[in-house]
Amino acid sequence: MATILIVDDRALNRRFLTTLLGYAGHETIEAEDGIIALTMAQVRRPDLMITDVLMPNMDGVMLTEMLRTTAGLEHVPVIFYTATYRLEDAHEMASTLGVQRILSKPCEPQAILDTVTEVLREAGIAPPTPPSSVSAELANAMQSPGDIGPLQDSLREVTERGLAMTEQHASAEKLKLAFTDIQTLSLRMSALLELSLELGSEHNPAGLIELCCRATQDILGTRQTMITIAEEGKPLRQATRGLDEWECAHFAEMNWESPPPAFAEARASGKAVLIRGNARAQLGALAEHSTIRSAMLVPLRTSGSDSGWIYVADKLGGAFDHNDEQFGSALAAAFANAYDNLDLLEQVRQDAESLRREISERAKAERARRESDKRFFDLFRAHPLPMWVQDGETAQFKAVNAAAVAHYGYSEAEFLVMTVEDLQAPSPATLPRRFWPHGVDESDVWQHCKKDGGLIDVEISSHTLSFDGSDCRFVVAQDITARLQTEERNARLSRISAVLSDINSAIVRIRDRHSLLQEACRVAVDSGTFRAAWIGEIGPNSLDGVVVAWHGAVESYIDSIRLTAQLNTPYSSRPANVALRENRAVVFNDIGESSLPDVLKEEYRSHGFRAVAAFPLVTEGRSTAVLTLFADQAGFFDDEELELLMRLAGDVSFGLQFIERERQLRYLALYDSLTDLPNRRLLLERLTQFIHAAEHQQLVVAVFAVDLDHFRQINDAFGRHVGDELLRQVSARWDAALIEPYCLARLDSDSFAIAVGDLPGHADGTTIVRDRLELPLAEPLDIGGHALRIGFRTGIALYPDDGNSAEQLLNNAESAMKQALLSGERHFYFDPATQARMAEKLALENDLRQAVEAQQFVLYFQPRVDLARGRIVGAEALIRWHHPEKGLVPPAQFIPLAEETGLILPIGDWVIRTVCQQVAQWQRTERHVVPISLNLSAAQFKGGRVLDTLHQAIAQHAVKAKLIELELTESLLMHDPQAAISILSAFRSMGVRLSLDDFGTGYSSLAYLSRFPFDFLKIDRAFVAGVPDNVEDGAIAKVIIALAKQLNLRTVAEGVETEEQLSFLHHLGCDEMQGYLFSKPVPVEQFEQMLREHVRLSLPTYPAGKHSPQRGRSTFST
Repeated sequence: MATILIVDDRALNRRFLTTLLGYAGHETIEAEDGIIALTMAQVRRPDLMITDVLMPNMDGVMLTEMLRTTAGLEHVPVIFYTATYRLEDAHEMASTLGVQRILSKPCEPQAILDTVTEVLREAGIAPPTPPSSVSAELANAMQSPGDIGPLQDSLREVTERGLAMTEQHASAEKLKLAFTDIQTLSLRMSALLELSLELGSEHNPAGLIELCCRATQDILGTRQTMITIAEEGKPLRQATRGLDEWECAHFAEMNWESPPPAFAEARASGKAVLIRGNARAQLGALAEHSTIRSAMLVPLRTSGSDSGWIYVADKLGGAFDHNDEQFGSALAAAFANAYDNLDLLEQVRQDAESLRREISERAKAERARRESDKRFFDLFRAHPLPMWVQDGETAQFKAVNAAAVAHYGYSEAEFLVMTVEDLQAPSPATLPRRFWPHGVDESDVWQHCKKDGGLIDVEISSHTLSFDGSDCRFVVAQDITARLQTEERNARLSRISAVLSDINSAIVRIRDRHSLLQEACRVAVDSGTFRAAWIGEIGPNSLDGVVVAWHGAVESYIDSIRLTAQLNTPYSSRPANVALRENRAVVFNDIGESSLPDVLKEEYRSHGFRAVAAFPLVTEGRSTAVLTLFADQAGFFDDEELELLMRLAGDVSFGLQFIERERQLRYLALYDSLTDLPNRRLLLERLTQFIHAAEHQQLVVAVFAVDLDHFRQINDAFGRHVGDELLRQVSARWDAALIEPYCLARLDSDSFAIAVGDLPGHADGTTIVRDRLELPLAEPLDIGGHALRIGFRTGIALYPDDGNSAEQLLNNAESAMKQALLSGERHFYFDPATQARMAEKLALENDLRQAVEAQQFVLYFQPRVDLARGRIVGAEALIRWHHPEKGLVPPAQFIPLAEETGLILPIGDWVIRTVCQQVAQWQRTERHVVPISLNLSAAQFKGGRVLDTLHQAIAQHAVKAKLIELELTESLLMHDPQAAISILSAFRSMGVRLSLDDFGTGYSSLAYLSRFPFDFLKIDRAFVAGVPDNVEDGAIAKVIIALAKQLNLRTVAEGVETEEQLSFLHHLGCDEMQGYLFSKPVPVEQFEQMLREHVRLSLPTYPAGKHSPQRGRSTFST
């Protein structure tokens, strides 16, 4: 005898196979879907599984996949049992899953038995000998299915006819025919139900009609099938099977307004029409070229305007009968219902995809779980938790695992003669309220009694399963006795923790002081189970206060509360007042046994209070409020709870302080504290509102960026308090003059912005400036006895021409204001070209900042030549920017920007460190090392920062200080001559040599020049370029050289490019030169080569008695 697992979601199909295989001597077990089947297979270990393909929850394909990956079940043979019209799909799936056979629905009983016998023999299992009589089994299997519709009625009639044959001992052939009729009707119904499921998953109208056409032909067994949906008298969609091209064309050309008689009758009656005999008279020209013996028309009715027909012809095996008519009507109804639901297809598709992903993920998780747990089949026996299987009706134990035996103390044999009731505790209160009904899963807590009499609390989880052929429940019992005890012990603390959590949530959520206090009282009562709670506050300059928030059974009591922090009053002994006065928690855990006055005890008892606790709320180190809690049980406040409640009071105190500070911060985040005007952030918000309004009404919005003239001078001259008052008065005058809608904001120390909305398209911004900004300031401002007048520069930007966003408009107005400052104009409209130049400058600034971070700079060296001997006596270090995209950028293009942005400081530091590092390297590797000069900016020189930088660099690289020269301009020194003398003296004390650069171009004082400790004067290239032809330039050069000699300074001529310039300067006695005549600035490698080769400048020579310079090119010699 073989054990066969039958899996089918249709009970009738399972009953049929159970009866047939039972007759053949096999033991059968049933499952209604794949999930239940997999569980049963792991317990019962079947010899064979027969499964339907299309099922809910888990279909036959997934079930087979899971079976093939489950230890101990991977070799169980499988037979697919599926509807005929799904047979092709089943064959494709079977070939990939190792399924042994496929049986089609309907199938003759003998074919089923033969197939089962053949598969069992291949698996090495001998078939059993069937019993001699099947009447009883057949009668039991063919019970009346009940009144479940016309199709079931037909099935019942055939069933009863088969039973009658059995009772009359009909011939085997007749019994076989009856059995086949029963199976045919049953499988037709199953196929119809499966079709309904499949129609619901078809998302395409054409696919839907094609699917229904194929299923109709398979279920009704016809040679020809056509389904047509018409709209407005014309075929909209059509599917055919078995019709030739002529017949299909005729249907397409049929006059649907006046169709053939059979079609008209079906449409009028709404019922199926059977066609026998003269088909041409009923079908018209459709039957001219065909040999139709019988046909049937079933009308289609959809909920919309669509209508149509199901047309079938030439039923295989005979004419159409009443059963065919019923099945045709059922098919039409199923198709119409599915067609009506096509509007929901998108949602259905999404749901189906979601379901597919979920099933896939669950399957993946299931496979992963099985992969990691190869001993799943031993889970029941080896699981550490008590488990058992009990009868679904009697609750008797069917099986128990080792953990249950060990935990309860009963042996396995003792368990198997007991019921679940034997484990229940003897108290009636703990008996189960009900036995679990079939199909209901439950999880609940029960109290069980072990064999030794000990009581335990267990959490029961269970679900139904079939075990040994009967309905049972699989139960898992987890002992939670210790957990419940812990939960009971922690319940009180958890309650207060919940209050803390809710209060903290309220602190985050609530921004109003009174609302926070009211919420704290509500949470204390609702979540903390206190009987009542109230909070009182005292004023900032008073010791008396009032109750401001309360909740619970305290409302009628509020008016009688007297809150005070004073000592000698009739109310001073109340817990809340003591807590306020002494800034500590006050607790009376049992009011009746406390030291409180009797009057107060009675007052509390009358309101149901048995315990009270008061906690001060402290802000800025002062008790400003008190939280009072009442409980209806004595001993309610233990030490741990009091600790949490004091934390609660601290959290509420923090919330109150946070709300006050947030109020202050909210004001500061949106307003200027000096003028009370909106700041940039609030201006942008309101400007955005103006833009939205203007967009819908096609109006203009104007933005004015205003910068006050000479405000810093006023601050310096009269003091900051005068400047602050000036800003307040200017703001007040403008605010009074502007017309709504507008927003006046202060952006910076002396910068304002005004946004004006709802302006007509022809509005003139300068008119607003004149009438609303200039005119209010026409009268002088009276500030501290000073009559002050103030002017301003204005940049104007208009929406929509100059920007579509608030940020863009304001930026453009500020850009226009900067142009007004640069150009000297009073008002300046935004100009895109100007903006583009500023954007280019900003981009260059960003690149320069990256260059500083990445050190994208290199040093070039321009030699300085001694005009007495023509040899190189030094060089000037000149920085170049090696831009990653633009290549080598000369200093004239980025040094001014670096000075403007402050980047000159890190760039200057880099130059100092790099020069010292290079000179140190030459000291180690070269025989001839010359001094290197570098330029200092005003920003480096200011404050003496460069002293530390240079000192550190010289010390770090061990450079001889005399090899470092610093070049400074006249304007840099004359800004603060006294400070310059101090810094220059510090340089000289370090041993560094100094040069005055570009001498003659500034406004230096000769008196100061004599006090500056310079070593060199450098003649600016502007004077060198004009000699010898320009008399004035020649005279200046001569004076500078003579002055230097008087001051014992050496002179260096910059920018010498011609022989004539060299001869003139040489004749005047200039000491040194540098310029393109000798060498342009060169990389370090080329400069090193010039030093090694001792490149020299050929100096001018003069004939005897002559003083004019020699003409012709100078030559270099080595």
